[in-house]
Amino acid sequence: MKILQINNNHYRKSGTDTVYLNIIELLRKHGHDVIAFSFYNNNNLAENSNNYFVNNSPLNKTFGKFYSLSAKRNIEKLIIEQKPDIAHFHNIIGGLSFSILPVLKRYKIPVIATFHGFKYLCPAYVFINGKGDICEDCKVGKYYNCFINNCAPEGRLKSAALAIEGYGRDLFFPFTKYVDKYIFLSKFFLNKYCEYYPTIKNKSVFIYNFLDKIDTSMKITKGDYFLYFGRLDREKGIHTLIKAFSNNKELKLKIIGDGELSEYLKQNKFPNIEFLGYKDWAALKEYLVNASFIIVPSECYENNPMTIIESYSLGKPVIASNIGGIPEIVLHDKTGYIFEPKNVNELSDILKTANHLDEKSYTQLSQNSIKFAQENFSSENFYNKINDVYNSIVN
Repeated sequence: MKILQINNNHYRKSGTDTVYLNIIELLRKHGHDVIAFSFYNNNNLAENSNNYFVNNSPLNKTFGKFYSLSAKRNIEKLIIEQKPDIAHFHNIIGGLSFSILPVLKRYKIPVIATFHGFKYLCPAYVFINGKGDICEDCKVGKYYNCFINNCAPEGRLKSAALAIEGYGRDLFFPFTKYVDKYIFLSKFFLNKYCEYYPTIKNKSVFIYNFLDKIDTSMKITKGDYFLYFGRLDREKGIHTLIKAFSNNKELKLKIIGDGELSEYLKQNKFPNIEFLGYKDWAALKEYLVNASFIIVPSECYENNPMTIIESYSLGKPVIASNIGGIPEIVLHDKTGYIFEPKNVNELSDILKTANHLDEKSYTQLSQNSIKFAQENFSSENFYNKINDVYNSIVN
């Protein structure tokens, strides 16, 4: 089968990008002919089809975020020359844009969408208002609330622009018109989308993310520091994390990643917190292996975080917020610990508990994590399910 995989980034910038790249590799291992479609970037992984990739010109960085003429033109050339059987897109909003969807429909290419986030429901992506609280006021087209609640971190003008973008996308490119099958990565996400759009329920499936290799032979060691890695954005609970470690100055925290809070972390020094910036997977893996616990303090509706899956695959238990799809995969006192979002005191207490675990208790958490990964995040299980989705669409 010739499968077109589409995403804004062709390098590992976020969990979404990791899933996209992992799927490409998995499909190729199973003999499928995979064509990638993305933007040019110096960080991109090598790709045979990059002659179709889109240049991130000044026009694409402005108007192109809503409607990319370059993406539309390039994907049409790709379709004519490569003739894919199906198309599977991941994150295209604010980049390749929905301008490519009418092209796919015109050439009768079946379309599968994996929804990694809530941008299709919330103009500000994360269901968080200007006060930092969970908010669903924009439900089914009430995007003016994004402006009223000042949801964009950049301010009210940006909030207005996001609201207008939401109305424009729904008016000109309603996703329900162009998508033949939906993949969700958690039960929580599937249920939330179907709550907003009940008509897509019969076209929707949920499949947990996967890893190609889960190392069961790795020696279990409890490192001397906690680790956060991922995007450094407002909804990720970075401030809560820092406050909790300020209450536990004897504990060490390393932070790896990039995002809107990077400058804040560079400019503010904390005696027991080390900010290491962006790391590629090879370097990141070393920090993971040598950590004690991985922390996911999110304050938004998370989906099926690759952070947790990657941690489990290396036998690292996780301390995470009780929100979104996280409680589906972090089992309290079995594969790690759960705390209420924004609750600094509860997180502080859990950090103390985790730090004082004896070797036997830590080893049990670690073994439980690996076992959970084997049972839920294997590449074989994922491939069988996604291959069924592809075949159902082609047939």
